[in-house]
Amino acid sequence: MGVKASPGWWFGLLAMVLAIAALGVSVTSLYLVAPQWKISTATSTTTSTMTVTATLTTSVWSRSTATGPASLVSVLGSRGTCGVLETPEISCVRADDYVLVIYRQQASVPCYRHVVTRSVVLERWPPIIDISLNLERTSDICVECLGVIESVLRVGPLQGSDGAMTIPNGTDIVVNGLRVIVSE
Repeated sequence: MGVKASPGWWFGLLAMVLAIAALGVSVTSLYLVAPQWKISTATSTTTSTMTVTATLTTSVWSRSTATGPASLVSVLGSRGTCGVLETPEISCVRADDYVLVIYRQQASVPCYRHVVTRSVVLERWPPIIDISLNLERTSDICVECLGVIESVLRVGPLQGSDGAMTIPNGTDIVVNGLRVIVSE
């Protein structure tokens, strides 16, 4: 009484032999095609060192005041965050007798804040308020990423001959060459 082999067993053995032969051909091809690679069976030890740098992100609003006409423009807050902004952005919101202007621009890192370097009122009706902002480095711990610097400016009230007056509709507010028109 013997054990009879099934035909599937022969196919399995044949597949294994072909796989080993294919592996041998692959290794031989590797030696022939890439002789500049030095393939050896010797063991070697490699030591790798990985340095991990931890950084702290802060989102503190900095305060600054204008150097233009007294109390015409002030920076209520300025902060930097990681992000990408293709072009600077400006928007405004009316609040009582002044206007809040939100100005955003790209920077190399987020560790900057805006400071007002100049503000001028061009006296025409409705007026043009031209504001120049510069970036000033903060002393915060800095994250190495592209930064977006966002500032909220308080513009107004205008000083008329008879005292303070509300910024009128149609006033052009220009920040670093970017324009927004005040409306209700």
